[in-house]
Amino acid sequence: MKCKKLVMGLILTIVPTMSLSSIVSSTKITQILSGPNYAGKVFIALSIPPNATKASCNTNSTWTYVFDPSTSIGQVTLGLVLSAHATKSNVKIEGYNNCTIHSGVENLKYFQILQN
Repeated sequence: MKCKKLVMGLILTIVPTMSLSSIVSSTKITQILSGPNYAGKVFIALSIPPNATKASCNTNSTWTYVFDPSTSIGQVTLGLVLSAHATKSNVKIEGYNNCTIHSGVENLKYFQILQN
């Protein structure tokens, strides 16, 4: 019986946290921002923001996601973001439900270019 309570407690702790991350299934990138004033971080604005599932920490009205391009994964992500913006491709994008890279903007979890 104690085991069942422990499992239920873990599920109730994990599931709400997982469901709060933002996701947009099909949108376009409208703006990209970076520069020395932002410590080289890359900010992304979308044509369709994640209104229903927007991270509670995301208080910025323009920028939906941010990532660090100085890592090897960040460099790959930057290439995908620039390509999607240049070709006006639809993308699927999800956040981590935290705003640790830049206050008020959700950290990017993954980025996928969709078939048009």
